[in-house]
Amino acid sequence: MNSLGSKAWFRKLKRLLKQVAGREIWYSTQMKANTVRHGDWCFIPDHLDSDSVVYSLGVGEDIVFDVELIKQFNLSVEAFDPTPSSIEWLKAKVTPENFNFHPFGISNRDGILKLYPLFIKGKKSATMFTLDSNCSSTDSGSVEIPVKKLSTIMADLKHQRIDILKMDIEGAEYDVIEDLLQAKLDVRQLLVEFHHRFKSIGKDKSNSIIRKLNDSGYKIFFVSEKGREYSFLKL
Repeated sequence: MNSLGSKAWFRKLKRLLKQVAGREIWYSTQMKANTVRHGDWCFIPDHLDSDSVVYSLGVGEDIVFDVELIKQFNLSVEAFDPTPSSIEWLKAKVTPENFNFHPFGISNRDGILKLYPLFIKGKKSATMFTLDSNCSSTDSGSVEIPVKKLSTIMADLKHQRIDILKMDIEGAEYDVIEDLLQAKLDVRQLLVEFHHRFKSIGKDKSNSIIRKLNDSGYKIFFVSEKGREYSFLKL
């Protein structure tokens, strides 16, 4: 077994132990599909072309997935991230012509929200922020950021549909998914990292939102070995 295979096996075992201990959700794939994987993100390439619409929410300091999609399909990626470190990082990067960056966040309302520095293993991250004040022991370092609803952004950009919506937004995904389901937005593939590992969120919230996605016609076609990244297709 190579090193990548060993890491995948270890992650699966770690996830299983967490499931048995009641600390992880039990969802697995609900359908089979022809897929392509870049890192922890997995998508269905069928019907993707230069006219496809891709939204990438929360790019951080990693745009490998976005760049690969642009190279493979000659499509445009609309990328969003309001965190100061991400904005500065992207300013120093040479990005593809079809990579369109927007320095604001996505929420279930239009307005201004406060972001708090995320504490990982007791240490404050200089690059990662969350909407959840419970994940931060101090208000120091918090920032106020502009946010828009997904429906507002689609209207501004004149998009009738989203072919792939990739979402890694540190716990804000639940409100955004609720909003897009209520608005009945045409989102074909949803790739999302769930953050039920945050104590203030918990696995019940992920279980609930996945049930709502299933009820709205979304089926799981991929779950990462860590059990954090999920891919859904709207049937």
